[in-house]
This record gives sequence, C-alpha cells and structure tokens, in this order.
Amino acid sequence: MKRSRLGSPSSYLDISMIDHFAEHFPTIAHLCEKAGVDIHQGRIPVSPGAHFLMGGIDVTHEGQTTLPGLYAIGEAARTGVHGANRIASHSLLEAITFAQAMAEKIIVEDDFPMFPDLFVSLKPAVLKLPAKHDIQQMMFKYAGIWRSEKTLKHVIKWCESWGIDFADCANLDITKAAAERLDMLTVAWLIATSALDRTESRGGHMRIDYPNEEEIWRQKSIIREVSKVEQY
Repeated sequence: MKRSRLGSPSSYLDISMIDHFAEHFPTIAHLCEKAGVDIHQGRIPVSPGAHFLMGGIDVTHEGQTTLPGLYAIGEAARTGVHGANRIASHSLLEAITFAQAMAEKIIVEDDFPMFPDLFVSLKPAVLKLPAKHDIQQMMFKYAGIWRSEKTLKHVIKWCESWGIDFADCANLDITKAAAERLDMLTVAWLIATSALDRTESRGGHMRIDYPNEEEIWRQKSIIREVSKVEQY
C-alpha cells in the first residue's frame, strides 16, 4: 500500500501476469502514460469514479413526467426499479422494457398538443457560474462516496454562494453553455440538500455520521418540487 497525497492508502491493480498489456489495452495504457504511471512496474493505481446516477426525475412506468410532452427514462429517471443501488440488470430493464412502454405511449396516446401556458417570456440574465470542472470536483470531494453533515453543508453553502434562486431559474435567457452549468449546479444543490435530509446510510448513499440503515427511511424517497424548494 502507498500513501496518496491526501494521506489515505492507495489501491493497485496487479497486471504483472498480462503479457504485452499495452497491446491488449491500448486505451488504458495511454491514460496511464498521460498520468505518468509506468505500467512496466506491473501495477496501476485504482481510484473510485462516478459511473451511474440512480434515478432522479419522478416519472410513471411509461416514463412520463408531470410536464406534458416531457419523458425521461434511464439514469435520469426515477421509475421505481433503481432502489438504493443501480446494477446492470436495471440498465437493461430501462433500455428494453421502459423504452418500449414509453415509445408505445407516445405513439398511441400522445398527439403532442400545444400548451400555450408552457411558452413563457424568457428573462434576460447574466449569471456568475462556476466552471463544470469545479462543480464536478466539489461534488466528488464533498458529496461523493463519503458524506457527512459537515461536507454536505459545505457543498450547499458553495452552491448558494453563486446567488442563484434555484426555485426561479427555469426561464432565464442565457447561453447553452451557461444553461448546462446552471443545470449542473442546480442538480448538485438538490443532491446535497436531499442527502443532508436523509439521516441514514443506504445503498450508494453513505453518511459517516449516520452509518446504519434506519427503518424509518425504508422505502421512502425525498421528492423535490419547484413549489417546495427552499434555500438552506
């Protein structure tokens, strides 16, 4: 074991038994070369990475949201099959079953009528927003694998320091690039505030200050709506 810059032990993948590793795994070999890792030593460092989201947008079994004409399936959707963890079989279920159900509903039932009340005037805005990389780093470090009240409050305070009203930012006239960063910051804030409310550990949600599953939280989800969004 080797100490990392943060002082925690590092883990390694033993590749010493694989002859001509770079030829078999050129992408990994290239990444190692860029990172200054010598694969000829027979091991490469292993670290956690964000791979899946486990649902988010509340939908029906056909993928329909509460917004007419808007559907969501896959990692972004809360269809009810994710639970506290996400595994490969859930991905297949989303891709095959829910995709088929959504397609049939759209084709058979939804004629995509026009909803004049959905078309609102955009409010010109100039927002001060963090860079995508900064949002990713903030979430990975303070709301990633290990969470606590202290780290989650740090994320919330940082998100709110940009002066965004998360309950009233849907109809802003901003560039596509700014809209993407605003969406990322909003999702980061929603994840952190919801994780702070959930005082237990379950599945991918690990609170070091609440390390056990609590019966009171079993089969309960935190649903956030625009009308119920409050600054923390």
